[in-house]
Amino acid sequence: MQPNELKASKGQIGTGAIELEENEFLNTEKLEHYIGRIEDVFDSESVLGAKIDKNKVQAYYHDSNIGYNLVHSKDGAVHMALNYNGMFSEDGYYQQVREIEKHLSPDKKNMVLELGCGKGFNSFYLADKVKGSSFQGIDISNKHLSYAKKKAKGLENLNFSFGDFHSINFEDSIFDVVFELESVCHSNDPEKLLREVHRVLKKGGKFVLYEGFRSPGYENLTDLQKKMAVLIEKSMAVNEGYRVDLWLETAKKVGFKVETNDDISYAIMPNLIRFHRLARKYFKYTFLSKLILAIMPSNLIKNTIAGLLMPFSIMQEVQTYNRIILRKK
Repeated sequence: MQPNELKASKGQIGTGAIELEENEFLNTEKLEHYIGRIEDVFDSESVLGAKIDKNKVQAYYHDSNIGYNLVHSKDGAVHMALNYNGMFSEDGYYQQVREIEKHLSPDKKNMVLELGCGKGFNSFYLADKVKGSSFQGIDISNKHLSYAKKKAKGLENLNFSFGDFHSINFEDSIFDVVFELESVCHSNDPEKLLREVHRVLKKGGKFVLYEGFRSPGYENLTDLQKKMAVLIEKSMAVNEGYRVDLWLETAKKVGFKVETNDDISYAIMPNLIRFHRLARKYFKYTFLSKLILAIMPSNLIKNTIAGLLMPFSIMQEVQTYNRIILRKK
């Protein structure tokens, strides 16, 4: 299945490899059941009402580090795998960077910046593949940066530093490409972020994103669906998700041209179903679930909320996963 075919058919995500039928994730009663299981364990009103700021994002990644290592990717990826063939494979964690590599000119020294670089998985891959270019990565998680800097040793064209993408510590018009994988969702001021990216890009430079958003039809969804979306967002330290259409309008406002906006949501479904299965095991016994919650960092355990619900959100088109390419005019 090619990327532009993904949204055409909900019936093509499995090809026999995914045991759970996608119809389960279209079932309102099933959704109500799982939200009920969440409310048996968590104080859902506290989760829904949480105000997520920069400090809480930092705490989330610090506390969740062990979970990402053990459950997500042993190689340091902290983003969703893209599996266009409908079958989960860890090779899918490399798909985004393979696509980003195609935006780098092989015959010149590209200047590249990654926003929210995490443990350095993406920039390390690119710096190793495109040694004639220079790569910078910024992040606000000291724990992740420590890991990234160790990984970068030996690569002279790669550097990681502490940095907030709302105030990028680089001069104007320096980068050919800026990219991000699932980090700008944490921004509470998209316009400020976009203006900063626009500032540091050269004329004609690209901002490449792989990101989750609320769907354009979000305002017309049911209260249950909106509750699901907020539970997912808050459990992953996102203060408030943004509708993709409004986010793109902001990008145009600050001077970007939208070259590409592909909904590739179904490419992450194999990964999401894997998480769903793992999360169901956590919620199986309420007493044990509460005991684990009492012992372990709550930021870590709240990931099970998103794990349980995300396949419903994608299949019901509450939230989307988009590949976006913006160009500075």
